[in-house]
Amino acid sequence: MKVVIAAAALCAFATSALAQSSRPALHTMTCGAAASMIQSRGAAVVDTGPNTFERLVSNEGYCQRGETAIPYFTPTRDNRACMAGYECRDIKEWVPNQ
Repeated sequence: MKVVIAAAALCAFATSALAQSSRPALHTMTCGAAASMIQSRGAAVVDTGPNTFERLVSNEGYCQRGETAIPYFTPTRDNRACMAGYECRDIKEWVPNQ
């Protein structure tokens, strides 16, 4: 019986933790707050709109081999074109003759 109660408590805790781990919504933040969050985390998957999301990074070191970091501009609460961080893209798409 104690095992069942412990398992139920663990499930409730896990469900609560998952509910709180939603992606940050950049369109509800100020530009400074969005850029600061990306900088402090290094990389984050964020909501960029009602049905869109993106993985943003603070520098190219968070990109995979063969990718480069390009500036990512997104609307925030106080800026229609906030450079919140960088987006990793295939280097062949962005650097000629690679």
